[in-house]
Amino acid sequence: MEAVARIMVEDLLDLEAEEQEQTAVWGLMDDPWKESGAKKDRFEWRKGVDLYVDKEGRISRPYLADLDPARADGTVVLRSVVVLIDYGEMYSATDTTSTSGATSGDFIVPLRISSVAVVKEFIDDFFELCPLGELGVVLMYNKTAHVLTAALTSNHQMLKDLIDDEISRLESGRSGTSRSEGAVRSTLNGPEAALEDAVVIDGVRAAQVSLQAGLEKCYLLLNNGKSYSRKEVLCIWNSTATHDAGLIGDTIDVLRTHNIQINVISLTPHLHVLERLTSTCHGDYTVIRNEAALKDQLITYSKAQAPSTDLDNSKDLIPIGFPEWEQGLCAALCTCHNQLKFNSYACPRCLARNCSIPSNCAVCGLLLAKSLDIARCSKTSYNVPPFQPLPPNKKDCYMCDRVVLSGAGVCLKCNQVFCLDCDVNIHEYLLPCPGCQYIDLLSRQGLQTRSTKPEPPLPEDHPQYNFYQDQLKLIQED
Repeated sequence: MEAVARIMVEDLLDLEAEEQEQTAVWGLMDDPWKESGAKKDRFEWRKGVDLYVDKEGRISRPYLADLDPARADGTVVLRSVVVLIDYGEMYSATDTTSTSGATSGDFIVPLRISSVAVVKEFIDDFFELCPLGELGVVLMYNKTAHVLTAALTSNHQMLKDLIDDEISRLESGRSGTSRSEGAVRSTLNGPEAALEDAVVIDGVRAAQVSLQAGLEKCYLLLNNGKSYSRKEVLCIWNSTATHDAGLIGDTIDVLRTHNIQINVISLTPHLHVLERLTSTCHGDYTVIRNEAALKDQLITYSKAQAPSTDLDNSKDLIPIGFPEWEQGLCAALCTCHNQLKFNSYACPRCLARNCSIPSNCAVCGLLLAKSLDIARCSKTSYNVPPFQPLPPNKKDCYMCDRVVLSGAGVCLKCNQVFCLDCDVNIHEYLLPCPGCQYIDLLSRQGLQTRSTKPEPPLPEDHPQYNFYQDQLKLIQED
């Protein structure tokens, strides 16, 4: 009797261990019939799920994106970004030496004027690719940091105007030497003359900057912003040292604790404090050599970023309101500018008037957006994989229906052929593949399943031919 009982206990332990292993394989999912108490096969509810095999031979399932955000192909579109601009050290464009005696060929000579111009272009690109994002700008000079906006905003024109006003104010405080005279003096006398021509505020040269002061201002801006968005700081560094009043290590620990990502683009040689800052706060540290590289690097940060388990922990639903454009016979007071206007957007929650969207309602704080903004975000959230080039052959383009003689490419998911012009249009502007969208539409309507795909238009000598044949065999076996 004891032997039978021992065997039964061992069987129960083995069954429990097997069930835990199955849970680890299928993911942490709640049993849909656990609450109802129905006794069903634990794999019965998964029979309707289609299995797919990707290029590497791994099995993927449509619901994996819902289980683990790290497995999703999407990207983060709700972003709160503060641009931290170093407006400290500046040397003339004609300088040939640096503070360390190196020539300008070793690294780029910092030019803060050109950096500010590139940042204004970045603002336009950011709101074009992330219309639901928010931006703030902080300038560092004179061992302090100056915040241009009291809160993060989505008004790109206001941000650029504030930057121009602040730069004009700082340049008007320059000591009596003109720019041309300063360039000649810096060329003849070296960087010391250029530092004498730097901006002087309250009797102190603005060449000395404090990274700690700038990071603290960025933290205050982001901490008062949206709790559900990705918090980022993009620092454009022009100096060769930082002059901090306190311990910058404590500030870095606070930023890491609040999951704030720090990215640094440096126009000066490598600094250890910047490397420690970016590595601790899950960011990137890039040293560039010219203005063209600065523009290319800013374009990468203007696009929607990939999700990260270290930075994106919020999984709550986000309320979004779609206001209506109302044209009234009498003027109404807008809540964003406190001005009387005839045409405005009405918040669907509190009926407050707002001039422009996307923005947050000034009364109830609801995120207001258009359906077009959501569509633009969803388009930029998923990257279309590059099409596989085909050898010269007479094919019809799936998108424009023209005969393609050369330069054709095939989508590896829907097996449709596209010409070179349509290929560029899909990857640069349209983003979703028309063939893949059509198959998804048919599968939703029940007219066609994703398993019934057309034969690949590839010759037998094509490198992807064997992969397609193996994939079709697996589908037929299932």
